[in-house]
Amino acid sequence: MKTFANVWIPMALAVASASCGPIEPEAATDQKKAVDAGATQPSAATDPVRTPPQPTTIHATVSLGEDHVVQFVEYPAGQVGLIEIGRAMVDVPMVTPEVERLSWGDQYRYFAGASASLPKQMESALARVSLTPQNGTAKAPAALPTTGSGPHFYTAGEQTWFNQNFCNGAAICIQGFDWTNMQTPRKVGSASVFGMIGSEGQTNGTIQNLYWACGGVWPFPTLCYWFENGTTVIVPGHFVHQTVSGNGSWYFKWELRGGGANTLVSSSATF
Repeated sequence: MKTFANVWIPMALAVASASCGPIEPEAATDQKKAVDAGATQPSAATDPVRTPPQPTTIHATVSLGEDHVVQFVEYPAGQVGLIEIGRAMVDVPMVTPEVERLSWGDQYRYFAGASASLPKQMESALARVSLTPQNGTAKAPAALPTTGSGPHFYTAGEQTWFNQNFCNGAAICIQGFDWTNMQTPRKVGSASVFGMIGSEGQTNGTIQNLYWACGGVWPFPTLCYWFENGTTVIVPGHFVHQTVSGNGSWYFKWELRGGGANTLVSSSATF
């Protein structure tokens, strides 16, 4: 299984046709409301222009057996977190709410061993995160279409397993075909997000974390964009768990793109 994470770097106001953007995320277009099983997934062309991706930093990886791993990552927006990857209905999720309440360093020792020394690169990441300022965006975002076609909950074994393990107490739980969108209604300082693609999927999918940031220089001082904060591949029949926390708070959204129009996908978020 191959996994990776990518991130967009904020662009430097070089688009000649740019106009002054809102200080809140824009409402999604009707194109993103496609609900037929055979409909195409939302088009990236409707999103604000972004710059080429750079990899999110994975500072350490702990194997939990076969495909089951926990990665300790640093996000470019100035947060740290965990990415757990495992097989649906086979691997028991190990990043529990109790683990999430631990500090990043204690989380590492929880998985690597109580006597494990924190890697130097993780110490450096914590120092960088402590200096990251809070994002200045103030207004709440507009509503976001949530999922592809079909009813929003299923009795299929993998979807039931996901619902029982990851939806209890979640702020958002969405199940559908091919793709889902989730977005925080307010700025949050931390979040815990799950995504799963059904084993019937024919291709790998992804779950993408984005954060809303505004800035610029005269004459466009408040241009706002969704910038990528990390993308993780989801192999069909697997789940991914992403956590994010840091200094300050942001609007976040997560876009899960699945294995095809007839593939059942699930996602949930707690913040």
